[in-house]
Amino acid sequence: KRSSSKAATANAFPPSELLTFEEEKEISTDIQTFRSVMRVRDNLVEWMTKDAVHTNQLIDQQNHFEPPMDQWAAACSLTISELSDVVTRGQEARTKLIRGNIGLVTMIAKRYYKGIGGPDAMLKLDDLIQEGHMGIMEAAERFDSTKGFRFSTYATHWIRQRMLRSIAETSRTIRLPVYVQTMIRNMNKKQKEMSDEIGREPSMPELAHELGVSLDKIQLYQHISRNVLSLEVPVDKHSNTEDKRTLGDRIACTTELTPDEDAMSEDLRGEVHAMLGALGHDERLVLTHRFGLGDAWPRTIRETAESMGVSIDIVRAVEAKALNKLRQPRMNYRLKDYVKGMEGAGGGGGGDALDHHYHMHNGNMMMPPSDMMTMEEGSNNMNMVRNQNQHYYNYPHHMNTNNANASGGGYDDLDDHERPTPESIWSF
Repeated sequence: KRSSSKAATANAFPPSELLTFEEEKEISTDIQTFRSVMRVRDNLVEWMTKDAVHTNQLIDQQNHFEPPMDQWAAACSLTISELSDVVTRGQEARTKLIRGNIGLVTMIAKRYYKGIGGPDAMLKLDDLIQEGHMGIMEAAERFDSTKGFRFSTYATHWIRQRMLRSIAETSRTIRLPVYVQTMIRNMNKKQKEMSDEIGREPSMPELAHELGVSLDKIQLYQHISRNVLSLEVPVDKHSNTEDKRTLGDRIACTTELTPDEDAMSEDLRGEVHAMLGALGHDERLVLTHRFGLGDAWPRTIRETAESMGVSIDIVRAVEAKALNKLRQPRMNYRLKDYVKGMEGAGGGGGGDALDHHYHMHNGNMMMPPSDMMTMEEGSNNMNMVRNQNQHYYNYPHHMNTNNANASGGGYDDLDDHERPTPESIWSF
């Protein structure tokens, strides 16, 4: 509804020939006289309204008080005929002044339209032109030629003001206050000026110093000046092709594996199965618990020991021996290609496939449930270990764990309450 009313206003002022300065002065005189009698009318309406409220009369909001012509003319020290002539001439003068400068609105609107992104902007060119028409109407009401400047110079301020306010209110998905928009424009303008002057992009502290504001504010304005984009916007909406893909269609989904990554994940699963199969039953159980292979969480050494009913030192010793075996060249060659793939991709590529299959949970690797032996099965076997001599694994119960680690052992330097990290998982 608002746009249609603006369009009607715009169509009421088709362009005409430019006015000379003398014509503008004559028109300005008629407009100022018209404004004078209109101010008198407004005062009469205000007085009549207050009087009606004082006397408890019903006021119709749709048809407010209209002073009688004779009362209005008397208040202006004019006859009714003279008053009618002043009103008619004033309205015609205002229309003539607007029509003679309507091209100024289009010129300014096109400049701002280009500045806010052109066809990709949320605010359309027609909307800017309509706002400009409202601004030039305001300028025509206020123009006073006795100040010595042309109407186009005076009207430019009002046209720009209306357009800038409209841009501030409607051109962004998230509205910013007008003063913030003004500050962002000043910041961008100053940044361009400094770039031309010093031959490089100014730093944030330099820009803050030139503008006389704090560095925190400059950084804040720079951050909030970014606009947002909809993922449903067509990538090439101005093209005549049948390509209707949206921005969301062009953004990669990091949670989905490519066919190559999926194949590598299956290969890796088989290799890990083979490596764990070469270990003893108890060694597989300890690694499964420690690294959370297939379980909800990796366990600390203390948690692993408590769940199995054995001492912490036994868990340390079993883990050290198991990892020593996996470090042997005849074993670790199986995973070298996968580890290189992770390092070469900087944590991506092959690493994505590893993380996908061995569900990386809070930074720790967990094998699918099918890869994990049951707790009961492992515990029964560990009971045998516990009841036999403490030298079952050739490590005394009171051993110095640092010595075991120095011989190529496991992660005995971890605290009893610490869980292994992703780096420790793949270090063998």
